[in-house]
Amino acid sequence: MKPTKTEGGQKGDEPPLPGSLSSWKLWLAGHWGGIGFSTMGFLAGLAIFAGDLQQGSLSLGSFAYLIGGVVFGIAGLAVARRYAMVWMLAKISAERPDEAIKDHTYVLYLRPFEEDRRLFTTDSVLGRGMGPVLGQLVGLTGGSVEAENVWESRVIQFFRRLGHVVGVADPDSKLLYPGAFRFRLPKGDWKPVVSDAIRQARLVILVAGIGRDGKVADGTLWEYSEVVRLLPPSRVLLLVCGEQEAYDRFRQAAQAKFAERRAEETTRLPTAPELPDYPPLHHPRRRGRPHPLRGVVRFGPRWQAEFIRFDPTIQRGLTPSQRWRATERDQIEPLLAEIEQKLPGTALVPEESWRSRWMLVGIVHFVVMPYALMMTASDMLAVQKAVCIAIPVIHALGGLRYLTLSERNLRYHRVTVRLPRSWSKGRTPARSKNGTAAAAWQQFVQ
Repeated sequence: MKPTKTEGGQKGDEPPLPGSLSSWKLWLAGHWGGIGFSTMGFLAGLAIFAGDLQQGSLSLGSFAYLIGGVVFGIAGLAVARRYAMVWMLAKISAERPDEAIKDHTYVLYLRPFEEDRRLFTTDSVLGRGMGPVLGQLVGLTGGSVEAENVWESRVIQFFRRLGHVVGVADPDSKLLYPGAFRFRLPKGDWKPVVSDAIRQARLVILVAGIGRDGKVADGTLWEYSEVVRLLPPSRVLLLVCGEQEAYDRFRQAAQAKFAERRAEETTRLPTAPELPDYPPLHHPRRRGRPHPLRGVVRFGPRWQAEFIRFDPTIQRGLTPSQRWRATERDQIEPLLAEIEQKLPGTALVPEESWRSRWMLVGIVHFVVMPYALMMTASDMLAVQKAVCIAIPVIHALGGLRYLTLSERNLRYHRVTVRLPRSWSKGRTPARSKNGTAAAAWQQFVQ
């Protein structure tokens, strides 16, 4: 199903979206403008402090310039990050899919709609989030690829290598949040549509959470029971995106929902899988800035559940960002490779593109190098020249690192799934007999 273009607005606790959705490019320009101004403000304060230091004339004013530059830089990056959230929200809400998605080639993302609001946020620029921000000011931008992105996108990114990630849009929301591509349900009887989507999914990932008010997540609990009823265990994964309390509430509510359906419906429903306890971190003091995805629950052949906690505290690394990248490499990627082997068909990941990196090389050659030569010929003090040259050069190198990491992520948006003939011919499950539901889902998948 293709979502229609909507106008910005505010409904309930939705994030405000000023202006028209068609102006998302202006918000993107504001994002990069905020980064540029914050960097220049920080560079100016640092250059003045360095000049006073070389002349031996440090004063309270010198430190005031340095602190002012840092504060201006952090504030500018905070504003830039907010602009980035707005342009992502505006762009996603306005775009349409290029083509329908075929059966058994997509990953279905299910969650309580309350999670949309909670996961539409980025890491704070204060507290544990201060490190990546200070690093970004001096050009160490590699960590900002993660820190700037909204939490849902960071969670969904891992599963894009398994197929296109799609989810159901909140019918009460005018906005489509960044992360999984969303399709809208028909009003009224939505359950047959979701059942069809579950049957034809290559993998279903479901957020194990019910929010503070369990009543609003009744649909998610029904979806969980429907997933267990319709799919084999190898094609089901629970995502744990919260702390132990939220996970325990989901465990209890899931058991109650299974019992309710078994008592009220004639549909043959298995007993609820016994979900394991929430495992603690090995070294909690080394936790650092937590990633929104704390772990996953996967299922064995007889629905025996295993909680796999992603634990960066056991990894080597000087910073939380280094330890999390090691967690991705040593814990998450091997798990995804194992999951891929048990799914129908084969996911084909395209090679990385070098176009954006060649563009950056051109900018360095035609902009940064002439700038460095101009600074060298200026009348500034030697230390000020060094600062004014070093920071832009480091930013250029950091930009190359940023583009490299971004391109690695973007290639997963172009994943294709090649199905065997046994799946493409004769093994497609029958669609719902509900005519409206079947028609709605037929518009989205082929």
